[in-house]
Amino acid sequence: MAPGSRLGTKEELRTLCNVSVGTFNEALRLLQARGLVTVKPGPGGGLFSAEQSPMVRLGNSVLALDAQANDVATAVRIRNALDPC
Repeated sequence: MAPGSRLGTKEELRTLCNVSVGTFNEALRLLQARGLVTVKPGPGGGLFSAEQSPMVRLGNSVLALDAQANDVATAVRIRNALDPC
């Protein structure tokens, strides 16, 4: 889905997925941590698809590395180039 697309309310999605509140909340926490969804409260709110920042995408990629020294070193160089502060 395009970034900013409304996915539904938490309750709508939890019911659609047929999972417990705890399971849904844990999945939502992971999706938010990975920058894939945002939650907006209030009327017209709910869950929305999000566009991951380059730093978040890189962080998720680092988690998938085989921990080979050159892969990690390359990832660190890319991170430093993206965020020189």
